[in-house]
Amino acid sequence: MNYSENVKLAMQSIRSNRLRTMLTALIIAIGLMALVGILTTLDAVKKSMTDAFSSMGANSFNIRNRGTGIRMGNSGTRPKPFRAIKFEDAKLLKERLDAPAKVAISVFATGGSTVKFGEEKTNPNVSVQGIDENGLSSQGLTLSMGRNINADETFTGNNLCIIGDEIKTKLFKDASPLDKVIKVGNQRMKVIGVIASKGSSMGPSTDRTIFVSLLKAKLINTNTNPSYTITVMVNNNDQMDNVIGEATATFRNIRKVKIGEPNNFEITKSDAVAQTLFENLAFVMIGGIAIGVITLIGASIGLMNIM
Repeated sequence: MNYSENVKLAMQSIRSNRLRTMLTALIIAIGLMALVGILTTLDAVKKSMTDAFSSMGANSFNIRNRGTGIRMGNSGTRPKPFRAIKFEDAKLLKERLDAPAKVAISVFATGGSTVKFGEEKTNPNVSVQGIDENGLSSQGLTLSMGRNINADETFTGNNLCIIGDEIKTKLFKDASPLDKVIKVGNQRMKVIGVIASKGSSMGPSTDRTIFVSLLKAKLINTNTNPSYTITVMVNNNDQMDNVIGEATATFRNIRKVKIGEPNNFEITKSDAVAQTLFENLAFVMIGGIAIGVITLIGASIGLMNIM
C-alpha cells in the first residue's frame, strides 16, 4: 500500500466517522487552547505590570512608615508599621536633602468623596490626594489640560484642585472644566488642571482622583494622624545608592533615631514592588502550566476512549 492509498483510506475513514472526527479535533483544540490561553494571559499580566511600574520611573524610591505589604496567599510577611511620617518631617527632608534628586511629598486624604457640578455628580468613590509640585511626575502622571500645582501653592490651604479624566467626563462631558468651581464633599474647589487618562493598575485609579495642595489635604483629611509618603527621584540611576544613603542619614536625624537603632521608616525602590510581584507570578505560571498539562492529559484520555 503506497502513500496515496493511505491518504485515500484516511479520508474515507474521516467521512464515514464524522462525529468521531469532530470530537477528536475538538478535544485536541480545547487542550491546546487551555494551555496557550493560560500562558498568554500570564504574559499579558506581566506586560501590564511592567508598563504600570515603568511609568513611575526606575530612578526613584519611596519613604513610608511601613513596607509595601504585598502578599500572595499566605506567603510573605506582614510589614511592620512604624509611627506615622508627619507633614513637618517630610517637609524637613525636602528642605535638607543635599543630593542630585527631586523630592515629592504626597498624602492620602479620603477615598469616598462625591464630586458635584451643577446637577451632575459622581459616585461616592472619588479619592482625594494631597501633593506638592513634584507629586504628579513622581507618579508618572501628565496633564491633558491646565496647569500643575506650583511650589508656592503647595503649602497653602487654597481651594485649587486637579481632577482625573473620568471625573471631567462625568461632570463636564466635552466642555472645559478649567476655572470651574466644583464641590468635593462639602469643599468648594476651583479646577486648574485635568490628568491625562491612565486607567487603573494597583490601588485607586488616578482617573477618579482629585489632587489638592498638601496643606489643603491636611485640612480635609478624615484621618487625624495621616502618614505622608516621600518619593525621591534621582537624576541618574548610578547615583541611586548614594542618594538612598544620604536620604536615610538625613531622615534618621529628622526622626531622631539613635545610633545603633534600626530605621523607624521603610525605604522601597520603585522597581522592588514589580520584582516582588514577578517572583510571585512565577509560581502562578508554574501552576498555570500544570493546569494546562492536566487538561491535555485529560484530552488525550478522552481521545483514546473515542478511538
